[in-house]
Amino acid sequence: MTSETDSLLTKTLRIATLTFTLSIRILRRALESDRMIHIHVQGPQDSNQPESEIYFPWFQLSELVLASKDLYNELYKNHYI
Repeated sequence: MTSETDSLLTKTLRIATLTFTLSIRILRRALESDRMIHIHVQGPQDSNQPESEIYFPWFQLSELVLASKDLYNELYKNHYI
């Protein structure tokens, strides 16, 4: 079975010493296609940190955003930020 991947949107940002690349990809296989969120995290080049990648279905992106917002609000409420 062969597959093909197309990228719809890619954004890269740096937070401290980490580089995050977020992309929405369409993975096409013989009889189906899936939109996936791909998050790639890369540390500084001189570190021994391994690169990390995660994939999940695009429709779950809202859950990630809401969880991040809840975490931010909790940190703010408790005066951590």
